[in-house]
Amino acid sequence: MKVLRIILVLLGLLALLIVGIGFFGPSEMNVSHKKVMKAPLPAVWEQVVEFKNWPNWSPWAASDPDMKITYSEAGSRGLGGGYSWEGPKAGKGEMEIRELKEGEKIGIDIGFDMGGGMEYSTCDMHFKEVEGGTEVTWNFESSGNTGFGERLSNVIMPSILKGMYQEGLNGMEKAAIANPFIPKEVVLVDIAMEEVEMPELFYIGKRYVDKNIEEISAKSYVSSYQEIYRKVSGNGEVAKLVQPPISVTEAYDNETKVSIFTIAMMSTEKLYGRLSLATGYIKPHKAMIYLHKGSYETLPESYEKLMPAIYAKGLTPLMPSYEIYLIGPISEPDDSKWVTQIVIPLEWIEAM
Repeated sequence: MKVLRIILVLLGLLALLIVGIGFFGPSEMNVSHKKVMKAPLPAVWEQVVEFKNWPNWSPWAASDPDMKITYSEAGSRGLGGGYSWEGPKAGKGEMEIRELKEGEKIGIDIGFDMGGGMEYSTCDMHFKEVEGGTEVTWNFESSGNTGFGERLSNVIMPSILKGMYQEGLNGMEKAAIANPFIPKEVVLVDIAMEEVEMPELFYIGKRYVDKNIEEISAKSYVSSYQEIYRKVSGNGEVAKLVQPPISVTEAYDNETKVSIFTIAMMSTEKLYGRLSLATGYIKPHKAMIYLHKGSYETLPESYEKLMPAIYAKGLTPLMPSYEIYLIGPISEPDDSKWVTQIVIPLEWIEAM
């Protein structure tokens, strides 16, 4: 009986505590979680500013695979972009970007359908470049919650939300590392070829020796770039990488059609070739550039047009040549829309 009385007393106290929180608990809820990610700010930013990327890392999307998403008429990214969702576990709701400070802050309004209409809260994400990557702070704020159940929720939910925010930020980092290439609009000038002055170029990547370039598939290029990115991230130098991706042909045998070439990413300075990565540097030089439009399989056709034209001008093409993938398989699945800038040096520039 004594044990029973103790249990009843404890249950009574618990009931009083719940009633007390329900009537006198906080009317606001604030949750914040921070993480430093080993990924460059542009890649992390892209995971948030584009709602189509949220399923890559959102813990709510992972917990409700049957959730249906509808993007707003304003689009899925940027200021005014948004989407609504409905799922057996996630319920109904909607999100819209209400504030945007490029590279610094994304402010989002979130609406939850609680059965009597949408109830709105705010979510802000702050981004900051730090040594070794990007610091992301995820804030959630809800106010005016004066109902009995709402006050209880304001006490119970912060610890649950913080755990989900931690899971989400971890997923965001993985997604940013796996998808480092940001699709960009490229203004194309419809030129056959043009002689230009090219700036210096640092690069780091996977070097292939005695290999036929034409045997390398577009899929292999993508996996190589992702591997380069992961390895450089592990070295803590990911912020020094520069887009778009490239490949450099350091040597080529016309008879055997084999070459020494590097599938690479440009960098702001010389990086050390640890973890089996090769590095290179090309000093400023004169070059002939040519825009190739279409799949990589037709690249030889562009070279067949370009090289005789260079000789016809009395110029001598030299090595190393390189290709800059302005639009490619990483950001555009339709190979007819791919654009590659072919760069043929016109003076000797030893790759170091």
